[in-house]
Amino acid sequence: METCRSNTVRRWVLSLQRNGRLIRQGNIHQEVDIYHYITKGSFDNYLWQTQENKLKYITQIMTSKDPVRSAEDIDEQTMTASDFKALATGNPYLKLKMELENELTVLDNQKRAFNRTKDEYRHTISYCEQNLPVLEKRLSQYDRDIAQSLATKSQDFVMRFDNQMMDNRAEAGDYLRKLITYNRSETKEVRTLANFRGFELKMATRSPSEPLPDMVSLTISGSNQYSVSLDLKSDVGTIQRITNTIDHILYDQEKTEEMANNLKDKLAVARVEVEKVFPKEEDYQLVKAKYDLLAPLVEQEAEVEEIDVALAKFNETIQPQHNQQLSLDF
Repeated sequence: METCRSNTVRRWVLSLQRNGRLIRQGNIHQEVDIYHYITKGSFDNYLWQTQENKLKYITQIMTSKDPVRSAEDIDEQTMTASDFKALATGNPYLKLKMELENELTVLDNQKRAFNRTKDEYRHTISYCEQNLPVLEKRLSQYDRDIAQSLATKSQDFVMRFDNQMMDNRAEAGDYLRKLITYNRSETKEVRTLANFRGFELKMATRSPSEPLPDMVSLTISGSNQYSVSLDLKSDVGTIQRITNTIDHILYDQEKTEEMANNLKDKLAVARVEVEKVFPKEEDYQLVKAKYDLLAPLVEQEAEVEEIDVALAKFNETIQPQHNQQLSLDF
């Protein structure tokens, strides 16, 4: 069988080379006829099936299509292979079965892609419904923090540590750095290190063996919480970053409002899209029904007359129902 297959492939390649000579410059005949001889009921049936499958995927590679995802087209060469196979088996419906199979594969892949997109919209809905209430609650609590920020912006510098107050930025920054460095405990907890401009400065503890990272995160706590990253390289710089964060609470509100509006827009779009149905669903069901009818008959080598009757009945019942549904949809 392997030798026979190799010889057939070799003859196929030689025939392509021979046919290619017909279009060379200098040929005096404008038209030529090419004949392919095959034997009904012979091993050619198996060979043309193999040749057809190879041509599908080779064509897709050459046209930058992905053979793993779908067989998008039965091209001219592939159609020739399916024609030959149909002739070799003596069943003209074999070619129709292959065409339906290819069309069904394309529609099935399109439907899968459509459903994957709907899954993404469902995820978007879940994300928005989970996070919108958080943002809306945060928005409702900005007023007190903004008022406190504006009221203390022009006041003289004062930072409170437990029972002592410091009015020197460098000294306060140095003391805060030490508190941060030694902010450790066996169990994780959040401690208030200082009070500044009506806000509490908080930080989670590290374990005794955990090294101090290059950047630490400090929480400025009012009605809402605001995070500021500190490198602790400059004591005055540390105080300035905390001051800037408090001064910019109004901008934080604007950013949060923008995020909330963005989620609302995404949620509205997602809720519309997730309700849509696959636009080619009717075509998919029609092709599938026709293929499910034809494929078993072809594979069981039913008589052509039997297939004629089955398809005629299909065209009289299922096809008109599909056409009527399409007219109602439009």
